[in-house]
Amino acid sequence: MSTYCVKFLHPGGEHQPDSRSSDHKAWNDGPHRRKFMVGAGQIIDRDGGRPRSSRISFWGEWEPPSTIVHSFGQESRMPQYVHEPFLEFPEHHNSLQNTDPFVFGDRFRYTVCRQYARGNPTILRDLPEGSVILFGSCVGGKFALDTVFVVDRGSFLWNHESRPEQVEGDTDTIYLDATINRLQADKTYRLYSGVRYEDRKQFGGIYSFVPCQVLNGEFSRFSRPVVDLPDIGHRQTQGYKILSREEDRSKTIWKEVVRQVLEQECALATSIKMPARVGERISSVATGRGDSCVPIDKLIVC
Repeated sequence: MSTYCVKFLHPGGEHQPDSRSSDHKAWNDGPHRRKFMVGAGQIIDRDGGRPRSSRISFWGEWEPPSTIVHSFGQESRMPQYVHEPFLEFPEHHNSLQNTDPFVFGDRFRYTVCRQYARGNPTILRDLPEGSVILFGSCVGGKFALDTVFVVDRGSFLWNHESRPEQVEGDTDTIYLDATINRLQADKTYRLYSGVRYEDRKQFGGIYSFVPCQVLNGEFSRFSRPVVDLPDIGHRQTQGYKILSREEDRSKTIWKEVVRQVLEQECALATSIKMPARVGERISSVATGRGDSCVPIDKLIVC
């Protein structure tokens, strides 16, 4: 069976507070960045075993607002701020960024970013089930990992005319309002769901996860784990690279990534609790028309 393993590079800069004295980060309307966040999730410890519940810290993308609950001094590759994400009704709706990949809630999701190049679909628009996407950034000339996404069954195409009004498991429409309803979908994109830990046997034992650390009464500060693989191309700073086109090879890469992540004192977050909503729904104003959504040509920087 043909599956892919893809290295996917997105911007690695860290989100800053709105001002030096602020504990708030407003909804991002500029280039994508990462946040170092805290939340509750299901994790697999370095000792293995089944997932257990824990408070965790982790790196990821969350473009809606967040509260900065702690700050550190500046240190190379380490986070400066700890964000607690939430979703609120914004004061304006112009060019609010989407969150992609989305690692919260029932399952991970990915849509839009780099699914087109020069107006034509890329391989990322039509990945087969079981494919592995390694989301990360070039930090200090190395590939720093923040999300491992394994493509589940049941992906589907959508555009402005067929925009989904409900996504399975998104009971409070947090995902829709944070991502799908932020997009002016002038082309047809694929919405992927990530393989959950409990469904791993259907995919040869592999599943989606986020590197994390357990919170034990204090904020666990850590740099994104560096992944070193043959032909991974450390000098690449943007775009994507196909590392494998074979199922067995893709699984081997996934296992090696897990080994390296665990060796760098991280656990694996297999699910992360959805951020809370504050105030009314926003999807009614972000319909995909006009300037309520981020235009696609701005998305390509992700």
